[in-house]
Amino acid sequence: MPYIIQVTEKLGTRDIFDATLDAHREYLQPHIHKMLVTGALLEEDGSRAGGALIIIDTEDREEAEDYINNDPLTLAGIFESITVTKWRKFIYNGEMMPQMEKF
Repeated sequence: MPYIIQVTEKLGTRDIFDATLDAHREYLQPHIHKMLVTGALLEEDGSRAGGALIIIDTEDREEAEDYINNDPLTLAGIFESITVTKWRKFIYNGEMMPQMEKF
């Protein structure tokens, strides 16, 4: 089952975020095949809300933790909190998962 990684940024780290963004994007490249979803959390007006959500396709919690712990944004110290939670697909790509029909 995949893992959800949710991060919340510390206040006042926007400059560090901007300076680290290229390294973060480069770090993503070899992991893209494992990403089901990833993106920034937004305010209603579309501005950044200071966090992100990632769903990584791995059965291994350690792999999910290693991924986020070695992200350049994490190493730059911008995150206030990081949570890693196992996740079960219920509806995916507009379809109910077969194992969930008896849920």
